[in-house]
Amino acid sequence: MTGDVMAYMIEQSPKVRRLPGDGAMICCPAHDDRTPSLSVSRGERGILLNCFAGCRMEDVCAAFGVTVRDLFYDATRFPHRRIGPTTPRPSTLPSRRQLFDLLDYADDLAMRADDVCHLARDISIEQWTESQLDTALACVGQAYADQERARLIENVVHGFRQRAIQHI
Repeated sequence: MTGDVMAYMIEQSPKVRRLPGDGAMICCPAHDDRTPSLSVSRGERGILLNCFAGCRMEDVCAAFGVTVRDLFYDATRFPHRRIGPTTPRPSTLPSRRQLFDLLDYADDLAMRADDVCHLARDISIEQWTESQLDTALACVGQAYADQERARLIENVVHGFRQRAIQHI
């Protein structure tokens, strides 16, 4: 078998639905598929496959008679040349420094928000104008939003740490 793996897979499918760009939805040969459920598209380094029914990539490749290695552009069995420069893919996990910076930002955000909320408890608003009340309420509302944003950032950093531990 010679040529482009993606073109070969699309040719083998009884039903094809073209996607914007160069991709397609085709019938998955790894399970009894009557409507296209396998997404096939070109990625930075190879052919991307995703069976929405949950088939494993290895099973899909085996059903087509190819290996996972054949999906990569530099594979010798199916040579494929990309036109134009390729951009390096970003790291899937942020660096420790990036995580530290995110946590530092979250801490600053939470501390400022806590200060605003604490100060808002001790003020008397009886002689304020509506404009002053609107401004104060907007600041307090932003402080509560910033507290929630800080918690969200902390949760994201925690999730990245868990992923990093699992990859060790």
